[in-house]
Amino acid sequence: MMKVKFIFIILLFSSLCTYSQSQDSLLVKDILKSYNCFKTSYNKQSISKEFRVKWEKYFNDNFKIVNPNRKFASTDNANILNLFLPTRQLIFSAKCDNLFMIVYNQGGRGFSEVLILYDKLNDKAMYLTIAQNTKSLKDVLELLSKNKFQILGVW
Repeated sequence: MMKVKFIFIILLFSSLCTYSQSQDSLLVKDILKSYNCFKTSYNKQSISKEFRVKWEKYFNDNFKIVNPNRKFASTDNANILNLFLPTRQLIFSAKCDNLFMIVYNQGGRGFSEVLILYDKLNDKAMYLTIAQNTKSLKDVLELLSKNKFQILGVW
């Protein structure tokens, strides 16, 4: 009887996780449907205030990011200058109507490339890791269409 309960709990948990991932993938599908209208920017000033507020509330962290080709704390080595540099470097941001995405390098402990999708209309965001060396919107859309990402959080 104990084995049956355990199996039931595992099945219930896996079905909830699958439902959650299918709901989360709706935002990815919305992004892929409206790829033609996205306008990209390579300047951190293009990141909306609403997104910054959402970020700070979710991560309890000031949203500090540098423009592309600027110095940032790409590693956690004991360089004294790294203490004062942001750990994020913008690759690009893109906006289309109510949809917004930002792609940046995350330094500090470990190095990764991060994509955040934000749907302003539904007030929902997804925090994803993607393959490194993404340089353009086309690269990101290709990765999303092939499901080559890992969801780290939804808020």
